Amino acid sequence: PILHTYTVRRQIEIDNGFFNAGIQLMQAGIRRKISQLPHADVSPLPDRVEGSRQSQVIDSLVAESDLHLTTKRTMDSFQYTELDMLLFRVFNVDTVLLTGINTDTCVMSTTFSAANRGLKPVVVSDCVASTRGRDSHDMALELMSRSVAWVLDVDEITEKLAAHEQGSAA
Repeated sequence: PILHTYTVRRQIEIDNGFFNAGIQLMQAGIRRKISQLPHADVSPLPDRVEGSRQSQVIDSLVAESDLHLTTKRTMDSFQYTELDMLLFRVFNVDTVLLTGINTDTCVMSTTFSAANRGLKPVVVSDCVASTRGRDSHDMALELMSRSVAWVLDVDEITEKLAAHEQGSAA
């Protein structure tokens, strides 16, 4: 199964100042007009507002059978979402392939959470990126590969899956 776990901000959250998921670092940056992005100014505006194009997954990445969990409010895709229940109770998986942004925040946090739950996380290195720059991206991949996950590119994953299928058929 393909599960897209992401944030869609409801108007009531925005009206009550909850557009940045309560993350203290982000709040401090907005107050002090300090951006976490080396190439952009700080934006005090909420992103991923319900109904906006930014609140949707890019069409080319979505199939009709994909599931969308839009209640993500922290960097960790497991926290306060249905992801844990779906993976363990509905789909009964033991391995997850992780893609997305930002490598050094959401992907890394979710990868650690997956490992902490006993899953085998695989970070698809050419399907993750960071808006904070290549150095942040590379640092996160290195940390995850040394501690809690396999970090492989699409070709490596395809090769390993093919070898696994050949071994299963024998």
